[in-house]
Amino acid sequence: EIPVAHDLLAPLALKGNMVTADAMHTQTKLADYLVTEKHADYLLVAKDNQPTLANAIRALAPEDFSPSGGNLG
Repeated sequence: EIPVAHDLLAPLALKGNMVTADAMHTQTKLADYLVTEKHADYLLVAKDNQPTLANAIRALAPEDFSPSGGNLG
């Protein structure tokens, strides 16, 4: 499933929409693709099998979860 995610999403107009995916699709490349190329927001599941990511999320404050990358930069 991971290798074809971009191909499946490519024809869709996702600008301004929320894309959700399960933990298998919690990949840096997919998140970057959704934001930079599709101009979409995303909700990806992070499990403890990705401890660095899970710990980074736990350290965030509620205001860090702004939609559309408002917390970037």
